[in-house]
Amino acid sequence: MSLDVRSREKIYSRVCALVTRKHFDPGMNGANWEELSKASKDKILQSSSDEEFEKQIQGVLNELKTSHTGFRHSKSPNVPGRHAISATFMRCNFDGEQRWMFQDVHEGGPAHVSGLRPGDILLQVRNRELKPPDPPIFPVGDESQYVVQKPDGKRVMGTLQVPNPRSKNHPVIVPKAVVCSQLPEGIGWLKVSMFPGAVGIDLAHMLDTAFAHLKDSSRLIVDLRGNTGGGIGGLRLMSYLTPGKTEVGYSLTRARKERGYSREKLPRFGRIPSHKATLLWLALRYGFIDKSILVVTEGLGPQRFHGRVIILVNEHTSSAGEMVAAFAEENKLATIVGTKTPGRLLSGSAFKAGFGYIVGVPVAAYLTWEGRLIEGKGVSPSLNVELKPEQLLAGEDPQMQKALEIARSMLRAPLADLLIDEMSDQHAAQNGDGGNKRILCGPPSERSPGHSKCDLPADLLSNTLLNNPTPRTECVHVSSSLFWPIGFAGGRALQAERARCALPDATVSSVITPNAFSVSREIRSCILWNRSGESNQPSNQKGGASVETARIDLDQLAEHIQWKMEQEDLSLREAAGAARVSPATMSRILRKGKKRPQPDTGTLVHILNWVKLPIEKIIGSPLPPKRTRSDAKTLEVIEVHLRADKNLSPDAAKVITQMVRAAYKQFSKHPRGSLE
Repeated sequence: MSLDVRSREKIYSRVCALVTRKHFDPGMNGANWEELSKASKDKILQSSSDEEFEKQIQGVLNELKTSHTGFRHSKSPNVPGRHAISATFMRCNFDGEQRWMFQDVHEGGPAHVSGLRPGDILLQVRNRELKPPDPPIFPVGDESQYVVQKPDGKRVMGTLQVPNPRSKNHPVIVPKAVVCSQLPEGIGWLKVSMFPGAVGIDLAHMLDTAFAHLKDSSRLIVDLRGNTGGGIGGLRLMSYLTPGKTEVGYSLTRARKERGYSREKLPRFGRIPSHKATLLWLALRYGFIDKSILVVTEGLGPQRFHGRVIILVNEHTSSAGEMVAAFAEENKLATIVGTKTPGRLLSGSAFKAGFGYIVGVPVAAYLTWEGRLIEGKGVSPSLNVELKPEQLLAGEDPQMQKALEIARSMLRAPLADLLIDEMSDQHAAQNGDGGNKRILCGPPSERSPGHSKCDLPADLLSNTLLNNPTPRTECVHVSSSLFWPIGFAGGRALQAERARCALPDATVSSVITPNAFSVSREIRSCILWNRSGESNQPSNQKGGASVETARIDLDQLAEHIQWKMEQEDLSLREAAGAARVSPATMSRILRKGKKRPQPDTGTLVHILNWVKLPIEKIIGSPLPPKRTRSDAKTLEVIEVHLRADKNLSPDAAKVITQMVRAAYKQFSKHPRGSLE
């Protein structure tokens, strides 16, 4: 039944009131909503049909130039192609006319299932020619016949089966949201087509599975092209891009903006639950408060590919997809490749307008942690790479090719060819080296003559490392029992016999940034350096605190931890969890007094990552000289070998150690009691 003028007036009045009351800011792009709505009223009410009435209201809403703003009937089956068939389009010339060409076709979506692919030119839909500017629209819950021309010139007729969406308010057909592949040369590829679900529990599980599959990737390409956005599930993807808990950005409602706010004091959301049973708790926690919420990454720890990530975006990467790209760009976590995103990042809600109609209105803005509004501005790539119709027709993907080119050029950072190999204690014992570790300094052809063989297991070194052309002058032997720790592996600290790495400060600081340590999962090495520029001198010469004699200023470290706890309103246990150390360890560091033990390197790395503190800020006075008597060293070496012997239990090794100590004390040339 067609609507009469009175019914239309009620609907239109309701739409105008909702925009006035609920829209985050109707004038954010310079529009005057009150004048627009009044000037268009008569024309809208006199529409020739209900379809024209709907189109006219949508036209007025378009004048606001804000995303997530729309008007439709709840029973209307027609949905834009990106939501209905999981595909995006670009304009192209075909026989002298403008046509739509398929651009992003997401796996598992209706278009992909029907055999449609990028480069196909859409000629007809439901027996009607379709040309720009008319957008590709498809009815959900129905079949649509189509005609396309394939890149090889053949015309193909087919049928699109479009299912009913799960939600009438947000009619989106969900394709396969996450696809991944392990490419050659240690490059991982991850495609995320959207972030389905308000909370994203299922998506988080998909991403966990994908990253488990890509665990051996030393470089990662994240493809967000054509990503239509979705819920907060993108938090899990962002959390895989950085080891610690990092502020992403925050939503901001109109009410909160008008009252004033401090971003640090906004309610925090920093964990996607593992089970849907916790959704009730989330509803109670966030359902009755203002929707201005700060998003923080989950602290999933270091990944092999950190520092070597490329993110692909295009003009169809919108909403939550832009949030991910903006976060990576702002924190320098990835190289962004592709074309500028559309700037469609507001938080929208749907409201009933009467007579079955629904109006969508953005109720909150989103700002990055640095305060940037992405809406209307988009995210500009680091490298702008266009994708042209003729390239799609030829089966080419220059954006992906550029990403692969960058990934292949991403040799490990200069400091990373000083590696502490991460053999476990078991592996060390099996190879009879008593738990000793070694550092690789440059490719075999460039090692110093005295250290031509480092004896590193080949399976622990990637081709990237072996082929790294950056020369190094030393191959330093590392033992687990000597001097100050420079790294950790197998759950225990590693310590260097000597640590003259011959690396200039500029080289080191390019890897260990002023904000945090660079620690990768497969290496887990932490290198301290001589800031005085005398790193080539032996440790007994002047030139500042060297690696083997540096002392951590625990008072400075404790002050930074206290400040972080106060800023985030964290208890001791919560702070320890966020820093990924035990509460007892955190308590010892915060305790006043001179008897606090120096933290091991693993603990130090986690805490410095969490507080974002450069190492030079907490290097204090040198440690007192360590005893270097040959007798003490002999006993230590014996103990190391006994502990590493796979044929001995820990208790047996301890008993034999005590026996050796007693015998050594008895037969030693030193006076009894000189060894403790």
